[in-house]
Amino acid sequence: RHYRQMLEFISAGSSGLMLVAHVMRQYEFLQDFFSDSIICQAFNFLAAPFLQRADESQMQAFARMFLLECSSHAYGHARPPMQISLHWTVPPALVGTCAAGEAGPDISYKSLEPVARRLFWALLEACRNSDAFGAEHTAPLVRVVLEESMFQSLEGSACLIQAARTALERNNIRFVMNRSPLAGEPSVPLWVGAGRDVIWQRVALNLPRAAVVAEDEADFWRLTGRLCRLAVTAHLEKRNFIEAMLDERGATPLSALARQFPTSSGLDSAAGRFPIEVDGLFECAEIMLGSGQASFADRVGFMEKTLGRIASTIQELAGAEGVPCYLSANSNPKISARFASVDAGLYPRLVDAILKPGRATPELSYTCGIALPEDHALSPFDRARIEGTLHRHLSERLFTSIPAPLKNASENTLVDLLKKALHQTECSGLILKMGAAGGR
Repeated sequence: RHYRQMLEFISAGSSGLMLVAHVMRQYEFLQDFFSDSIICQAFNFLAAPFLQRADESQMQAFARMFLLECSSHAYGHARPPMQISLHWTVPPALVGTCAAGEAGPDISYKSLEPVARRLFWALLEACRNSDAFGAEHTAPLVRVVLEESMFQSLEGSACLIQAARTALERNNIRFVMNRSPLAGEPSVPLWVGAGRDVIWQRVALNLPRAAVVAEDEADFWRLTGRLCRLAVTAHLEKRNFIEAMLDERGATPLSALARQFPTSSGLDSAAGRFPIEVDGLFECAEIMLGSGQASFADRVGFMEKTLGRIASTIQELAGAEGVPCYLSANSNPKISARFASVDAGLYPRLVDAILKPGRATPELSYTCGIALPEDHALSPFDRARIEGTLHRHLSERLFTSIPAPLKNASENTLVDLLKKALHQTECSGLILKMGAAGGR
């Protein structure tokens, strides 16, 4: 079966082969230098020029082989898998732009919209099917960008149902709400290897520690201000250190990266991204307001207030230092567990009052980032609505994890939830939680 898929893929023509080879080559090169996910925005549109002559069987063969290559490259690696985003309509940044590849000098991305939509469907269908060895594809992580136009046509609605069906069967689908671009997120779809929109470093703030140390609310704001100052200073020092490594004429560890991608393509620190993440926001509110004493609405209100104060402080400090820092939230559960484990040893009363072991393991952990605890009896829509009020304070996209029971629902139920989340909340993204916590 594996060899049959390879023969089908080869029949798609040299353009498809060249495309996959280029993407995988750049992915392997970049993985040597970056620890975070490598994201290819609007992949179906950027790949469309190479597939405009492909028939349905060739399109499906290309989608299967691309997923197979991504999965095999991700196998055995501890690093996050590649991510791609799929758009139903041409992104505004590509409107009027001549397509790259073999499209011809007068072919625009807008004119290739039908090809991109065919690839959209083919990639989702390939995600649902197993690979040549009967295993489900573990990579790439697929971001389905929800656009208003998808709900307004039969073709778009059918593709949305296909995306929902895939998400209910596989755990590598995320749904992105297509609203105004975030400051910490690429607004222009870029080809893999462009070297732009680089996250230089992430710094996470342990908010429960600040809350338990603070004597009162005024002291808490003073401590969070100090943490923000330390985080901006850390970014400044890391930026200076990395810039010294980006010597394209030298033999530093990052010289090869600098030679491959000049500073004009995004390795210039002025174009870089320096997120400052918060963690354990819900436990922070519990400590400050008293566990079990304040209402749930009061805690959410305090969480919003905290994010607003921290975002304002970061903006002021970053502007003074000339480092493009912005507020984000931790999405790595290992960081939340590490913070909680250290704090439990220093402040034992936290274990009984605030910290609770995870359901699957006895390991202590804070609630990741700005999320609400899983054991709160909230409907999927209410969770998206409440967490959405927190998302609006962030400059980087975060995904609300919908608890696992929803995976037993029909795709139409999920589509209805997605439509309500897009139109009635400020949630920036949704993911079905089938195991590990959702991330960026």
